[in-house]
Amino acid sequence: MRPFSIALRWALCLSLTPLFGQGRDDLRLPQLSASEAARTLDDIRNSRLTSDVCFGFEAVHRPRRGDASAPVKGTLWASSRGDAHLLRIEMQDSANTRILARKSSSGSEVLVHADGRLTRPTAGSFTPLSAGLLVSAFDLQLPFTHWKGTKYMSTERGRRPMHVFSARQEGFESEVTFGVDRAYGAILEAKVRSSDGRPLRSLAVEDFAKAGDQWVLGTCSVRDEASRDTDLLKFTEAALGLRFGDDVFTEASLSRPAEKPACFRPL
Repeated sequence: MRPFSIALRWALCLSLTPLFGQGRDDLRLPQLSASEAARTLDDIRNSRLTSDVCFGFEAVHRPRRGDASAPVKGTLWASSRGDAHLLRIEMQDSANTRILARKSSSGSEVLVHADGRLTRPTAGSFTPLSAGLLVSAFDLQLPFTHWKGTKYMSTERGRRPMHVFSARQEGFESEVTFGVDRAYGAILEAKVRSSDGRPLRSLAVEDFAKAGDQWVLGTCSVRDEASRDTDLLKFTEAALGLRFGDDVFTEASLSRPAEKPACFRPL
């Protein structure tokens, strides 16, 4: 199998399910040294897309009890500019929701344009991509990878062997624990916990898909730990090797839809 592309390693590599206390001590994987842990974290923060990419997706809300919702379709544009990771998300919903998300070494920001109004969600608000969903820009942006209060915890045997990091940020009361695939460097799992340790929110990579000769994210899930409701976000098509104009990722551009590429491949 060919190594995962940089698009996979960054754009959406998410997930959050139990990562801790797996197996007996004699089955523990080799742990990272301080320098190895720092290098692993730097690799995540410094990863860059080799080109711009665009994905079509659909999100379905699945309550613990009752029927799943009708799919809500959307489009995601992703790019790297300098040390900044940029996302633009447009939902096909009644509010004409358009979202910009930016993260870099200097911090992160999310802008939401819906029903003709522009808002800036506060950290930890988890404003959904569309009404009735759980999945938010936070779940796709993964701002915690760049938080200053991030430290290596251990290397564990999850669904795949992974390095586990804990992240905290001033102004964000919760702790985020996330797992980085030991072989490919992709973020596969993470969990949001309250200040008193209660699980709040989980994200998980469910599967991958192939676009041409590149591996990309196929499906991920977001779960509310209190209600046990879950969203399933499935990427249905991808356009790779692109170059967007810088105006795609500006606040002013949110007043109108962005142009979609014509070279989508089904996933």
